[in-house]
Amino acid sequence: MRIATSSVRSIRKRLPAVLDWLADRKPDIVALQKISVSEAAFPTRVLAENGYHSAAFGPAGRTDYGVAVLSRQELPKPVIRFRGLPCPEANEARLLTVDIGEVRFSSIYAPYGNPRKHGNEQAIERRVAWLRRLREHVQKEGYTERPSLLCGDFNVLPDGRRARPRSAYSQREQQELARLCGLGFVDLYRRAHPDGKDGFSFGFQWLEEGTSRLHLVLGSERLTDSLRDAWVDLDYRREAAPVIVDLDGVTA
Repeated sequence: MRIATSSVRSIRKRLPAVLDWLADRKPDIVALQKISVSEAAFPTRVLAENGYHSAAFGPAGRTDYGVAVLSRQELPKPVIRFRGLPCPEANEARLLTVDIGEVRFSSIYAPYGNPRKHGNEQAIERRVAWLRRLREHVQKEGYTERPSLLCGDFNVLPDGRRARPRSAYSQREQQELARLCGLGFVDLYRRAHPDGKDGFSFGFQWLEEGTSRLHLVLGSERLTDSLRDAWVDLDYRREAAPVIVDLDGVTA
């Protein structure tokens, strides 16, 4: 099974490129972020014509973006389980969780918090609070009791990399991400490349190597024995590059 996550920055504008990528890489299940389109306008029919089921959670307002999940039509059709987090302060379209057969799969776009609008500290607190809510939700709903994948843009700098002074990143969200992983999740890219360099999965115009920074594929512990490879798809990078994970012996 091939898992992928990609920040598309408007599925309508990027649809030809997304279809080319799907045809070339042939992922089985895909998490999309920043779809920037309502559910009614999501290109469900075109994706179906190209071999994919789809489920979308469209943006709630002008500052929202939305997330979606695609799965190959050979797999069971996605059944939506959760749309967003169950709390007033996290009511944006940032989480979509579906069940695809036995696999639970989530597309995630954690808030960055825009320090120009909120200030660095409030931006950090907003992200930490959202990640805390995500952890509480995942724990309550027993995600790790089955094969589960949390995929998307977590807006966290993992692995201890130091952020620039006065930037809107800190160790606080790293710690919250670690607590989420402590429930029984593994950063599959880092597991495949324990000595890989620090970096981002965006801005690769100047880099020959990238890692799963910000854009992560977190798999439940039971999936780690199936891990064959994980890589950043630099051939299809724009502002962000897709992250792809290959698993052996995993079926939906």
